[in-house]
Amino acid sequence: FPSHDSGLFSLDAAYDLKQAQGVDIEESLLEAASMTLRHETDGDLIMTAFTQAGNTVTFNSHYNSSDAQISIGEFYEGFIDCIVRGSSMIRKATKRVEGNWIVVGKKAADMLNVIGAPRFIGSGLTTQEGPSLMGILCNKWKVYVNPFFGDNDFLIGYKGNSLIDAGLIYAPYLPFFATNPVTLDDFIGRRGFASTYGKKLINANMFVKGVIS
Repeated sequence: FPSHDSGLFSLDAAYDLKQAQGVDIEESLLEAASMTLRHETDGDLIMTAFTQAGNTVTFNSHYNSSDAQISIGEFYEGFIDCIVRGSSMIRKATKRVEGNWIVVGKKAADMLNVIGAPRFIGSGLTTQEGPSLMGILCNKWKVYVNPFFGDNDFLIGYKGNSLIDAGLIYAPYLPFFATNPVTLDDFIGRRGFASTYGKKLINANMFVKGVIS
C-alpha cells in the first residue's frame, strides 16, 4: 500500500524564509511530509479495522430537553454504556480480552468533552494533527480522536502485548523515502516523499464498529 506526497516551493520564498526567519524550507518540508504520511497511514489502518470489524454497536444521541429529567451531560453518559457493550462483545467473541481503547469521530469527541471529569480525563493536547490521544475514559479506555472518521463513527478495540492478541498486522516495507530536492528553470523547488507498507486484518473480533444515530 504505497502512500505518496510532494512539496513545491519557489526559490524566492525559500531564500526569504531563510534570511528572515533562519528556517530551511527543505528541512521543514521533510518534517511536515513525514508527519503527513504517518497520519495518512494511521488513518488507513484505523479505517481498515473500522470497515472490517466483527461486530457493531449503536448509540442514539437524540436529547429532548423538554422531556428529559436529566442534564445533557448525564444523558451522554449513556454513551459509556455503549462502550461497555462493545467491549463485552470483544470478550464474548474472543473468549480472552475486552476492549481497552476507543477511536472517535467528532460527535463522540464532543459528547466525551461534555461528560468531562471525573469519568473522562482529557489529555490536554489540543494542537496535535492526525489521529491523536484525546484522553482516558473511566480510567480504562484510551481515547483517540480521528479526523479521518465520519462525524458519527467510532471504533472500539483491544491492544495487547503478545502476538496472539494481535487483531491487525502493520508491516512497513519502506517506512519513509524522500527524493533529492530539484529546482528547474521555473525556479520552483520540488521534492517527493513516499512510504510503502503491508497490512492485514487477522482477527476481526478484536474490533467493534460504532455508529451514533
